[in-house]
Amino acid sequence: MKKTLTFVLLIFCFSGSFAQSQFYNIALGVNAGLTMPFTDLNYKEGLPDVNNKRKLLMAPTFGGSLDYYFTPFLNAGVEYNMVSLKEGPDMHDREYTSDFSSIEIRAGVSLGQFVDYQYNDILYALRGLNLSLGYGIISGKNTAEKKHAADIGKDKFENVSALPITIGYNFVFYNQYDEQKVLLGLNLKTVFTNSDDINGYNDDPNQGFKNKAKDFYSTFGISLKYMFGPRSLYY
Repeated sequence: MKKTLTFVLLIFCFSGSFAQSQFYNIALGVNAGLTMPFTDLNYKEGLPDVNNKRKLLMAPTFGGSLDYYFTPFLNAGVEYNMVSLKEGPDMHDREYTSDFSSIEIRAGVSLGQFVDYQYNDILYALRGLNLSLGYGIISGKNTAEKKHAADIGKDKFENVSALPITIGYNFVFYNQYDEQKVLLGLNLKTVFTNSDDINGYNDDPNQGFKNKAKDFYSTFGISLKYMFGPRSLYY
C-alpha cells in the first residue's frame, strides 16, 4: 500500500514538472485595414490615346470576429467584414468603386502549436506567426464607369463564394495570472472570389479586353481580440 501511494505521489510530482498554462477559450475581436484589388483591369495596352498607369488606390475595411480557442494556438471562428475597393482608370479608361459585405468561417493555427518554444528565444519570439484558411460569402454592389458594349458585368452581386487566406503575427498581452488576455494582430489577407462582377467589368476577351482570371483582393490590417469565458489547461 505504501509503495502504491509513493508511486502515485511521484506521478503527480513528475507531471507537475511539465510546463502548463491556463487559457481562455473565447475571443471577441475587431479589425480594420486597407484593401487593394486585383481584377481584370488592363494597364499595359488599350486605347491609342490613353496612357493610364496603375495607381496604388487603397480603400478601407472594418469588421468583427468571434473565435473559439482549442489551445492558445489553435482556433476556429466566424468573421464579418465591410469592404471597399477602388481602382482605375485603366488603359481602356475603366474605373470603379465597389462596396460589399463578407462573412466567413475559418480555422487558424500558430507556430507555437508545433514547436517547443520555452527554452528557445527565437522560437518564443516566432510562436505568434499564424496562418488561417476559410470559406466565405460576399454580397454588394459597384459603380463601374465607362462601360463598353461588349461588357456583361453586373453592378450587383450576391452570395459570391470566396476563399480567404491569411498570414499574420499575434502580439500576446497577459493578465496578472499569466493567462493570455488580449491579442494584437498584424495580418495580410488575400481573398479569392468566384466572380468577375466585383469590379463591374466582364468584357469579352475577343473584343480586345483581357479577362483571364476571377477577381480577388488583398487586405493589410490590424486586429484586436479580447479573450474571456471558460478556461482550459494547455500542456
